[in-house]
Amino acid sequence: MQVSCKPRTGTKFDHRPPLRLRDVSADGKDYEPHQHSAEHIDAVCKAEHDRRTYRGGRGARSDATSIARERRREKRAYTKPAPLVSKWKGRGIGKRPAGAGSGFPPRGSTPMRKPTPKPRKDFP
Repeated sequence: MQVSCKPRTGTKFDHRPPLRLRDVSADGKDYEPHQHSAEHIDAVCKAEHDRRTYRGGRGARSDATSIARERRREKRAYTKPAPLVSKWKGRGIGKRPAGAGSGFPPRGSTPMRKPTPKPRKDFP
């Protein structure tokens, strides 16, 4: 009998508990229990795998829901570092005081200058 790495159509391998919900080992390289542990992987039909992963059942949460809840908990537990604040208060380059405007007169307040005619070169 030959063992194939490709199971029959419809067979899925399901980690129990899901990898995302497992603790990381002390060395930080693998999960606890090991991710390829045969005792913690079930070969189930596609319908059962989808029920466990996406729909839950019998009052239990699905794996996707449990993972999302865990991510939200981790996100809430993470505190952002305080933003860096400069010790010196300075005026920004090119900034004007409030209400000073752009430095140009309002549009239409001064007439446009007529261009000066270029001198003709045919006169001596």
